[in-house]
Amino acid sequence: MSRSRILAVVAAGALGVLAWDWLRAPAAPPAAPVEAAAAPVAEKPAAPASTALRSPAEMRRAPNFLRPAAVTRTLSPLAQAFADSPLAFKPLYDRLKGSPEENTPEGQYFLYRVLRACATVADRKGGAPRAPDPSRLEERRQQIAAALPEGNPRREQRLAAFEKVTADQCAGLAGLTTTEAELAQLLRNAVAGGDPKARAWQVEQEMWQERRGANTPGRPGATLSEAQLGALREAFASRDAEAIAIAGRVMANSFRDLTVRFGPDQEPIENRVFMNAAMLLACEYGYPCGDNNSRVLAACAYQGHCGVASLPDYLFYYGASPYDAQLLDRYRTALRQAVDSGDWSAIVIDRGTRSPNAAPVSGVPFHR
Repeated sequence: MSRSRILAVVAAGALGVLAWDWLRAPAAPPAAPVEAAAAPVAEKPAAPASTALRSPAEMRRAPNFLRPAAVTRTLSPLAQAFADSPLAFKPLYDRLKGSPEENTPEGQYFLYRVLRACATVADRKGGAPRAPDPSRLEERRQQIAAALPEGNPRREQRLAAFEKVTADQCAGLAGLTTTEAELAQLLRNAVAGGDPKARAWQVEQEMWQERRGANTPGRPGATLSEAQLGALREAFASRDAEAIAIAGRVMANSFRDLTVRFGPDQEPIENRVFMNAAMLLACEYGYPCGDNNSRVLAACAYQGHCGVASLPDYLFYYGASPYDAQLLDRYRTALRQAVDSGDWSAIVIDRGTRSPNAAPVSGVPFHR
């Protein structure tokens, strides 16, 4: 065979190989080993949970199990008027004064609250309630304004919340006067008439009075009698939103010789979490827990914890660790069951012991 013929055959073979490579289907990639196929796909690390960096819309979309599944409003018309203006007493006073509602047990309680906060008590040491210092408020406002640049949405939110939370609750009520005896009589009238808020408030005042007068070395603080505990349970059973809030606040204190315990293991309650649980239960019965709630406003104004429209959202996104939030929900569930059934077996009182969760007693060494 001539050399030219041999070269022609080789060239034809090479073209055939190239044509086969171009026209055939792409080969499948080699199968991954079983171990690799079973391994999880690496994900981008999640950003740290920081509600402070989320927009309000994002926060509303996030699941919050502290929001009530349902709200059962049981407020009377007078209590609703109080809830509608929790930061200003004048609308409530104007509604009460000279009206038939003034002489009801509830009317006597709310009149007591207004006068106690706003009136000059003639026989009280110190006289009239001290109004906020305008210069100090303006200084604090300027500090908040200077912390963020103009146009920053958080700046406007904080300033708006500051204006609300520092507003004079007694504006328009200058000149009111009363005496300690008149105040005491108003509260007694409300209690005698069966108002649960008034009785819970009375128990709280008795507790603080005893606490102030407890000077026994090594045993400071107050306690609660069985009658007082019964009144607090009745406050919960009443489904009166403010009565529930007050009763929970009282039970969340530390006492010299009793411990509030929870659950089958009877663990001592965590006081702050228990108080918040009672507050959330009060929200379900109409307590003012929306964007005009003083805690919600103060947290936005002073800490920049803005973007929430209710106390349940504030507690979930800002005010509780994951552990606290779940414990808070457990406490609230137990309190709701006690309200619905009258069964307090999940929340018991241990007499004769001081809670190990209480702050150290003054004068008693605290060993780390």
